[in-house]
Amino acid sequence: MIRPQTGWAPFWRSETLSQRGDAPALLAGGEQVSYAELARLVDAEAAAWPGGGERRLVLVELEATVPSIVSYLAALNAGHVVLLAAQGRAQHLIDAWSPDDLASRRDGTWVVTSAVPDGRHDLHPDLALLLSTSGSTGSPKLVRLSREGVQANAADIAEALGLGPADRAVTTLPLHYCYGLSVLHSHLQVGASILLTDGSVVDPELWEAMRAFGVTSLSGVPHTFDLLESSGAPTASVPSLRLVTQAGGRFDPAKARAWAARGRREGWDLRLMYGQTEATARMAVSAPGRALQEPASVGSAIGAGRFTVRDGRSELPAGRVGELHYAGPNVMLGYAEAPDDLSRGRDITELATGDLARLRPDGTVEIVGRRSSFLKINGVRVDVERVEQLLAADGLAALVGGTDERLLALVVADQGDDDALAERTRQMLVKATGLPHHRLSVAAVPALPRHASGKPDRAAIGPAFDLIGAAAADRPAGSSTAALVALYAELLARPDATADSTFVDLGGDSLSYVELSIHLEERLGALPADWPQRPIRELSTDAPRRRSRFARVDTTIVLRALAIVAIVGSHTHVFRVLGGAHILLGVAGYNFARFAASAPAARETWRRVWTTVARITVPTSVWVAAVGLATGTYSVANLVMLNWIFGSDRWSSTWRLWFIEALVWNLLAFAALLSVPAVRRLHARAPFALAAGVALLGATARLDFVDLTSPPGRGTAPAVLWLIAIGWAAQVASGRRQRLLLSVLIIATLPGFMDNAVREATIGAGLLLIVWVRTLPVPRPLVPVLAVLAGASLYVYVTHFEVYRSTDWALVNFGLALGIGLLAWSAATRLTARLGRRLHRDGSAAAADPEPLPSTPQEALR
Repeated sequence: MIRPQTGWAPFWRSETLSQRGDAPALLAGGEQVSYAELARLVDAEAAAWPGGGERRLVLVELEATVPSIVSYLAALNAGHVVLLAAQGRAQHLIDAWSPDDLASRRDGTWVVTSAVPDGRHDLHPDLALLLSTSGSTGSPKLVRLSREGVQANAADIAEALGLGPADRAVTTLPLHYCYGLSVLHSHLQVGASILLTDGSVVDPELWEAMRAFGVTSLSGVPHTFDLLESSGAPTASVPSLRLVTQAGGRFDPAKARAWAARGRREGWDLRLMYGQTEATARMAVSAPGRALQEPASVGSAIGAGRFTVRDGRSELPAGRVGELHYAGPNVMLGYAEAPDDLSRGRDITELATGDLARLRPDGTVEIVGRRSSFLKINGVRVDVERVEQLLAADGLAALVGGTDERLLALVVADQGDDDALAERTRQMLVKATGLPHHRLSVAAVPALPRHASGKPDRAAIGPAFDLIGAAAADRPAGSSTAALVALYAELLARPDATADSTFVDLGGDSLSYVELSIHLEERLGALPADWPQRPIRELSTDAPRRRSRFARVDTTIVLRALAIVAIVGSHTHVFRVLGGAHILLGVAGYNFARFAASAPAARETWRRVWTTVARITVPTSVWVAAVGLATGTYSVANLVMLNWIFGSDRWSSTWRLWFIEALVWNLLAFAALLSVPAVRRLHARAPFALAAGVALLGATARLDFVDLTSPPGRGTAPAVLWLIAIGWAAQVASGRRQRLLLSVLIIATLPGFMDNAVREATIGAGLLLIVWVRTLPVPRPLVPVLAVLAGASLYVYVTHFEVYRSTDWALVNFGLALGIGLLAWSAATRLTARLGRRLHRDGSAAAADPEPLPSTPQEALR
């Protein structure tokens, strides 16, 4: 067995591992492997490796399991050269590099197989590890890492982060990726332990395991933090957590500061880091507690490393922007593009990172941009020139560029179907780069932009997309998984959507439900009742399903559209159908159940409810301030949704918005109720019993001993709480028995509530529809009309009171009331989208042209 040179003890050596004794090394479910046991397993597998003592090229499809890690360490321990790959994605590496052995999972079992009895590669004695460049599949190059570099980087990272034997990490990043691998290395280096899991940070089970095993450190790329934020991940619920690290791409300074502040409140420290695969892993780590004060800095060089900033060959002074260079023991030996390159020794001693940066006077680094043809998106390095070559090989003339957020591609149209061409290109880009669909934008153009010299003008790609329009370029039509991911990402404003995302996971609510469900039904045909809880990949299909003349539309959407028409029609005296607002309260309860109460944690329920409440109260308060206060129609109490408490005892115009106020405060009350641990546990076990119980208790508010049965009392939040709870119970009811019980409750409690039998019957019919009928058949030409009315129902309700008596003609008033509301809804939607795009552009501009460093202490304190 070949051993490395003497004088240092690599963490992968069985002798080094055994010195840790019975301390836990790897934790996987119910299995705990001590360092002594790990050393024994590594020694046994290394001794049994094929080929005797000859060094071999071993491809390991590394995963977060004990057998996989044992094979990886055993190969290093035996002196072999390891080529890492993702599980199930190694074929292109096998074809290009012809490894001697393959360690992978086959038919559910981890096995090591040999391709040849004798090694067929000339391997340099310093070579230990081969990694793809930041996981990129757009470039054929591998990074050649030395044994000394791998060991030095593990030790330097552990020292910079202050890791010790008591620390415990969790595998939230793939182990074949240099960042995830460095987490494993640095913890093994100091005798710490690693919780092995392939769970996502949005999975409640992962957080339960982190609490149970006392995880102390959590690592993530920028996308990880987007997931943590969107899912309301309970970092505060892990009392052992002391360290959160970030690398794998530029972290927006505002987000970094916000996360650092969160860490200070919860008792953990955010450490910003900077690295590249070409430097084994990390090159820089921020000092403890500095992320809050210096969120744009990635810290200073680790260990014996040294940074310089250069303009060509000239080294620039602190504060000047240039290309960042790094020298240190963890710098790669060089690249490998063919098997013959594996015999080469060191080609470089200093790494030109390709990043634009400035050094601060204290030696810390601030990354300000990227100068090469590489992009790093979602932590994945993409060689745009190589991607263009791949597209050209398939007959597509394209120009590729982008930012750290998105890959942009212009492709020359051939007078065919532009949408089909863009979708074909998009699918090829997904395959070539490994990026998720929502990180890709493609547009067909007559010709590529070029300089006067004829060379492609890559800088013109961004402006070209501004002219084309992001929405048209980003959202392909169709029912494929990629097309649906793009649809979710656009309509929910969630660029982090993936094939495994669900509508609920992405924070969808009753307001966004309408538009998305209509689009999905148009593409897919009839939708399953539980589609909001289903991953996108389960909904997708290669071709749209056959559609009938009737669409199956969610009952709540139909009721929202009909109810708002009934409200406006009754107020304008075109016809008289009362009870629409009370039906809408039942619809609101139904949506609360499926979009908020179903959240895995109370914190996430609150986040979803606050989002819905904000989308209701902001436009309402804007209208009240702009119109209601000026005309005297509304009061300050209306502005803050408290007229039901401070308003007049007599019915007046200030009571017109009773429905909005009752809805908002009851949603908040229900969220508060589900924040009580005992109640939340009851909801998890018996959701119908809880919801129906709340409805029954709330119905007592209409009894005579509680004076809420006549205007304006019945417009208060307590008076209608039971109607919202009825909707809640309707959504969670399972089986005929529970639906019958709920129907009895509706029929028994409605009589006498409105002192109008017809109105009560209308409300009852709407509520019973919610209980018994999930979808209704609607002629397809009417579906867009229903969708618009349902989507705009809030704006129509809020605005129609100002115009519903404008003229002496009821039909004119009816048209004005609907029209003004629809215009307000359209304007608000466009304004929100425009503000979002402007904020994104401003953020990108700030990242490309950061503020200069303060030149004096006084300036720094301003």
